[in-house]
Amino acid sequence: MTLKHLLLALIAGPFAALPAQFVPPLPKNPLGPGPISRPAPGTGNEPIPAPARPGDEPAETPVRGGVGIQFRPDEKGRLVVADLAPGGPAQKANVPIGAILRAVDRQPIDGLSLEQLRERIGGPIGSTVVLTLETEREVLDVVVQRAALTGAAPGNQPGGADGQPPAAVGDFPAWLRVGARVTYFAGTATLPGVSTQLVPADDGGWVDGRGNRYREDSVPSTGGGGLNQYDFVHVAPDCIAANMTSLVYADAGLQQVTRASVMAMVGDASGFVDLWVPPAKLRAMTEQESPGQRVRRMKYPLLGRTFDAVVVQSKADSGYQRYTYDLDSGLMLVFSASSTGAKVLTPDGDRATTGAGATTITTVMMRDLRQVQVPWADQRAPQWLQDGQKFVYSGTMRNSLAEGLPPWRSELTVTLQKRFGPAVVAHLASSIDYGTGAQSPMESMRVYGPGGVGGLWLDPTKVQNLKQGTVLDRDPTTGWQVTFVGSDGRHATIAEQGPLDQQSYTYDLQSGMLVATSSRQQQGPATIAIDLQLAQSPR
Repeated sequence: MTLKHLLLALIAGPFAALPAQFVPPLPKNPLGPGPISRPAPGTGNEPIPAPARPGDEPAETPVRGGVGIQFRPDEKGRLVVADLAPGGPAQKANVPIGAILRAVDRQPIDGLSLEQLRERIGGPIGSTVVLTLETEREVLDVVVQRAALTGAAPGNQPGGADGQPPAAVGDFPAWLRVGARVTYFAGTATLPGVSTQLVPADDGGWVDGRGNRYREDSVPSTGGGGLNQYDFVHVAPDCIAANMTSLVYADAGLQQVTRASVMAMVGDASGFVDLWVPPAKLRAMTEQESPGQRVRRMKYPLLGRTFDAVVVQSKADSGYQRYTYDLDSGLMLVFSASSTGAKVLTPDGDRATTGAGATTITTVMMRDLRQVQVPWADQRAPQWLQDGQKFVYSGTMRNSLAEGLPPWRSELTVTLQKRFGPAVVAHLASSIDYGTGAQSPMESMRVYGPGGVGGLWLDPTKVQNLKQGTVLDRDPTTGWQVTFVGSDGRHATIAEQGPLDQQSYTYDLQSGMLVATSSRQQQGPATIAIDLQLAQSPR
C-alpha cells in the first residue's frame, strides 16, 4: 500500500438523504442491436446433455481427480488428516497432518458420509478445491489443485490424465477468501511550517535582488478522513485480486460516508500490496534497531482484543513510515507516516528567507474484517467471458439543479485485460459530453469476480429463489446494504444503497450479462443521476 493509496479526496458541503427505495427502469433494448445468444454461467452441477439422435456424439464428461488425503475420525467423530499421498496435491500444498477438516469449498461438512465427502472433494482434474482445516494454532484455508490419483482415500478419485500431479497451489489464512472485506479508517492532515510564503507574481510587491517579483500568500492547514474498503473477489496463489473503495466523510459528525472512487488492486501468494504479508514471512523477521530501520515484536491492542504484532519502521531525514502487522493473519493493523516537504520562501520583515516546509501526517487503522454475504460468492465465470472483450454502456447524466436543460451524454467502456480463473481485471474509460461536443475522459482499473457486487455478470441460478426486497448484506461500519430489488422474468436487479449513494445493476437472466446500471449520488443540494444501458456487447 503506497502513500497515494492511503490519501483520500475530500468532498465538502451539506448533504441530504435519498429516498429509501430506488428501483431503476429496466432497459428497453438491453443487449444492443441484434440478437445475442449465449449460455448462462456454469454452476458446476449441470447435467450432461443426451445426444439429440443416435448419430450424435455425447457431451464429454470431465475427467475427475482428487487431492490425496486419508482421513480418520477422532474420539469426537471429527475427521482428521491422517495421511497424504506421496507427491500428491495435498502434500505439495502443505496440508498439515492432524488437522481437523471443517469445510469443503467453505461449506460445512457436518452430517456428510464418507462417500458424500469423497464426491465433494473430488472434481475435474486441474480444478481447485478449498479445504478449511483447524490446527492447534489456527484455522486456515488450503487451496489444492485436483490431480489424477488412484486409491480409496476420500478425495482420491480415479483419473486418466498423464504425467505428474500439478504443483501445489499454496495455502492462505482462513480470513483471506473470496468475499472477504477489510475496512480501514484513513485520515491525513497537512500542517504548515510557516504561516505565509512568497509566490512568484508579475504584480507582486516583493522584489528580490535579481528583480523577480513575489506576492505574499497564506499557507493553510488541510485535513480529511474517510474509509478504505478492500473487497476480495479472487484468491489464488498466482493472483489475489480486490477492489479498493474509497469513501469520504460527508458530515461534520463523521457519521455518513459517500463513495469517492473504486480501484483494482492485485497481488499474489507473496503478498497483497502492503495490506497483507504471509504470516510465515512476518514470523521469520528478527528484531533489529538501526538508524534507518526498526523491527519490533509487541502486544498491540485494537478492536477490543490484543494482537501478537510485528512493527516495521523506516526513517529518513524527511520523515518516517511505520507498519504494524498481526502475526497470525498477516493483516496490516495500523499504518502511520509523517513527511516534511521542501523548504519554502517566506517573508521576514523587509527581506525574504527560507522557512520550513509543510508536514503531512497520515494514519490508517483497521476498523473491521468480515465476510460479505452474497449468494453468488462461489459462482463461476460464464462461458462467454474472454480476454480482450469490450463492453460499451451509453446513456445520460443529469444534475437536479440544472432543470430545463437537456441531459448530458455519458458513456462507459469496459475492456477485459486478463483473466485469473473466475476473475478478470478490466480497464474502464468513462466520458461525459456537457453539450459542447468535447468529452471529459476518466480512466480506472477494476477487477470483476465471484465475491463482488456490481460485476459484469451474475449467475442467474443464484438469484432465482430470492424474494423481492430481500436484504442480502448490510455493512456494520458504513450502513450500506445490498438488496435484491426484484425480477420481471427477463431481468434481475441488485442494488447497493448508502445514506447518500444508490447504485443498481440489472442483469439479463439468459446470459447473466450486466445490461444496465443506474446511480444516484447526493452532492450538497444536488442529486447527480447516471443511467446507462449496454449498447455494444462482445461478439
